[in-house]
Amino acid sequence: MNIFYPKKIAITILFTLLTFTISAEKIKIYTSELPPYHFFEENIITGIATEIVMATLQEAGLPHYPIITMPWARSFIIVKNEKNSMLFTAVRTPAREEDFLWVGPIIPEKDAQLKLWKLKRRTEIKISSIDDCKKYRIGVIRDAMPFTLKKHNFPPELITQTNTEDQRISMLLAQRIDLMPMTELSLCNGSHKMKKLT
Repeated sequence: MNIFYPKKIAITILFTLLTFTISAEKIKIYTSELPPYHFFEENIITGIATEIVMATLQEAGLPHYPIITMPWARSFIIVKNEKNSMLFTAVRTPAREEDFLWVGPIIPEKDAQLKLWKLKRRTEIKISSIDDCKKYRIGVIRDAMPFTLKKHNFPPELITQTNTEDQRISMLLAQRIDLMPMTELSLCNGSHKMKKLT
């Protein structure tokens, strides 16, 4: 795969709490699969962000609550409307600022920067500026990134949303999308998945 730097879209990955009071009430913890931050290994959710969240809760003297995994967009809606619930990870944006109590960041900003990737064999894709990207189909996780692309005036008809990372990688391999925003850490994991899918 080739890497492009049309303009680094910096994100800070955080986890969110709608109502986080240390009490006897049970806290519901939601996440989705986004390797290497949170993913399943031998039927157990693990990953960089998962370990940080669990260590933070332990340090706060809270019990070990089970983690509920589901597609990110559904988790986001639930946590936005449900008290004593928590979601990790999410991008902190002005539009989301007032909806949550933000805790984090949980990884350095330099590791959270998104870059646009394409398949190496797609030599016809030529990019030297962010405007060049706007003529290509871009695949994103549902409700996770469209706001950023729309802010930069990417045509909505060229943005394809998927529920999972695997779906997005499959679409890239099948050339149903041309570009995919992703951090380098995620790509390292994604490249193994691509070998498995081909």
